[in-house]
Amino acid sequence: MIRIRPWATNKLAIRFVEELEDRLREVGRGMAHESAASVLEHIRSKLPRGEYRDSLELVEVGKGTYAIRASGGGKKVSEVDSSSTILYVRPKTRRVLRLSPEIGVLARFSPWTMDTLPFFPDRRKATVVSRKVRRSELDHVIEDRKRDEPVWKSELQALGIRPEVELVVGPKARVLPDVAFEALRMEFGLGGKDSVAHWRPALRALATRGIPRMLSRRSQIMRPVSSYRYTPGSSPVDGVITESEADKFEAFQKRLRPKFR
Repeated sequence: MIRIRPWATNKLAIRFVEELEDRLREVGRGMAHESAASVLEHIRSKLPRGEYRDSLELVEVGKGTYAIRASGGGKKVSEVDSSSTILYVRPKTRRVLRLSPEIGVLARFSPWTMDTLPFFPDRRKATVVSRKVRRSELDHVIEDRKRDEPVWKSELQALGIRPEVELVVGPKARVLPDVAFEALRMEFGLGGKDSVAHWRPALRALATRGIPRMLSRRSQIMRPVSSYRYTPGSSPVDGVITESEADKFEAFQKRLRPKFR
């Protein structure tokens, strides 16, 4: 006859129970990371080599949540082709009380062109984002801003601001490419551009093949104490972003979601 004392002799079992919540968290973290890495790999396989493909990266949002973003937001446009580019002014803050009046005017009347934008805003207050468009769209924007000119010019003059004679892109006037717009245009074939679907096929592949493969990692929960924590392995993250930064992806995700279902 033997006696088993669970709370005295089964120290490994007790430790496992104590670590169970942490182990489950690590398994979930590993599944999320590998799912995101799988989506990124699939997207890149669909895209031609170039700046957009190279700009895609895997980032961590807090601990255990991952996202795919284009790092092109930090690469400025060295020269703007005024015959095929429109410009959007996007305030750095979403709080109305902190929004500078002149930035509010530029944002409210966006988009602009190089010929109609009154001035380049302070980089600390707003970002200027460029989009490549067809000539007909450019002409339409020029007509709109010329028609609205008495209004926005009057508002700027009331703030003591006079339009600049000529705008030049330089160190103090950074223009960033609208990567999200380019991605959607390529995804859905907008604006006369050939469709190269890459986000939707990647999400479908994740749902049909990726998730079952990730579930196979559940055995990780039973690993020894020294090795159950998840490490990124061959797909390390390229950086860490905040929840507020990740919230900016919501509009892009909504554009894909109805088409994906």
